[in-house]
Order: sequence, then structure tokens, then C-alpha cells
Amino acid sequence: MATHTWSITDLKREIDDGYVYQVFFKVSTEVDGKTYTFTSQLHLDKPSSLDAYADLTEAKVIDWVKARLIEYTGETTAVFENRLAGQANGVPW
Repeated sequence: MATHTWSITDLKREIDDGYVYQVFFKVSTEVDGKTYTFTSQLHLDKPSSLDAYADLTEAKVIDWVKARLIEYTGETTAVFENRLAGQANGVPW
């Protein structure tokens, strides 16, 4: 079973209203004692009401990222697990 650790590495926002329009994130997936890291970014549509930028937490932004990934793919962590299926790294010696 894979273990996933999510983190937000950066945000882009509009200064006047704090609208976060781009999120840079990382998911570290551990499988059989090996860790694989997936980094990406995604765009967020501007919502009708905004949370104050100062009140944002990493957990809240991770929830936004997961929700957006579900919109795109129907999944969150399965996307990363599928990328690892059938792949291996290392050298033969």
C-alpha cells in the first residue's frame, strides 16, 4: 500500500484581493520503502467569495488541489500510483 504526503511549495496570487490563482505542489509517495516525488502546479478559477489570504492554511490549499485533481481525473492519489505501476529505478549491478 502506498503512503502519500502532500505539501504546497508555492502560491501565486493577486495582491489587491489575495486571490490565489496558481498552486505549486508536491506529493511524495512511499511504496515498499522507496519514496517517489511528483511535483506539479495547477490553476485555480476565481471563486465567487475569497478566503482572506492571511487565513489560508496549507491543509486548506491541499484540499483545493485535491478537489481540482478530482475534477480533472476523477482521482487524487491513484494518479500517482498509476504513474509508478510498471516502473522501476536503479541500476542492474
